[in-house]
Amino acid sequence: MNPQHTVPVLVDGKLVITESRAAITYLCSEYKSGQLYPADPERRSQIDQRLFFNIGTFYKRFGDCVYPVCFGKSKIIEEEKKNALKEALRWVDEMVTDGYVLGSSMSIADVDFMSTLSTLEACSFLDLSQYKNVKKWSKQMKKTIPNFSENCEKGALAFGKWFNSNYSKNDKFKHKLSKTLGKGFSIFY
Repeated sequence: MNPQHTVPVLVDGKLVITESRAAITYLCSEYKSGQLYPADPERRSQIDQRLFFNIGTFYKRFGDCVYPVCFGKSKIIEEEKKNALKEALRWVDEMVTDGYVLGSSMSIADVDFMSTLSTLEACSFLDLSQYKNVKKWSKQMKKTIPNFSENCEKGALAFGKWFNSNYSKNDKFKHKLSKTLGKGFSIFY
């Protein structure tokens, strides 16, 4: 059904949508805009901006860290990739200062960001304690998003388990040490 062989796929009559952000905006537009995705073009464009930020920056940088590990291309995450993700997390931390991804009311951008963040939390390769606003926001979203445990957390935990089955903290240490020592040095255990 999806030529890219990915999920989710939304089928509504003859319409087929194969990208989650497009699906959620369609559902809100077609069936119930309301506060989560209001009809007001100005507010909607701000929400779209956050959705695009997530897919193009936050989720992308998260994916740059985890997918090479998940698919067996590496057992470690390069520091440059972690640093890029940390930069995105600082921006997210600023975005959620007022309680939500965009100001003082929940939108579909919060749901979208939460899918990325909950999966990052499940992978547990970064200490997120320095992102105080993100931690507070995450805790609130887990209570606010209907059926969060079933609809988001379960999948995030399964992804985290997959990632952690391939991730090696020991290899990470050896990689960091060999970079510090430079070429020509070997490490024996």
